[in-house]
Amino acid sequence: MRQITKFGVLPIFRGLGGKFTPQRVVQARSADEARSMAGIFALVMGGAIAFSKRGDPESGQWDEAVIVGYRGEVPEGIKVTSIE
Repeated sequence: MRQITKFGVLPIFRGLGGKFTPQRVVQARSADEARSMAGIFALVMGGAIAFSKRGDPESGQWDEAVIVGYRGEVPEGIKVTSIE
């Protein structure tokens, strides 16, 4: 069992009327890069969550995501569940 850590960003689009729509997760190389990317997505789309996940890619077993940063507007209750 080889454990690795992956980093990602979940962009969140804020549409007309304030409706939030999560977009596809984008991978990052580090926590710093994920936070930086989240800042850019927040400016363009409205909000973003930078996160990390630790697990074993061979078995598909992953720990819960750890939030490393919020940028812009993020609705309550969004939970990051996967890195593709």
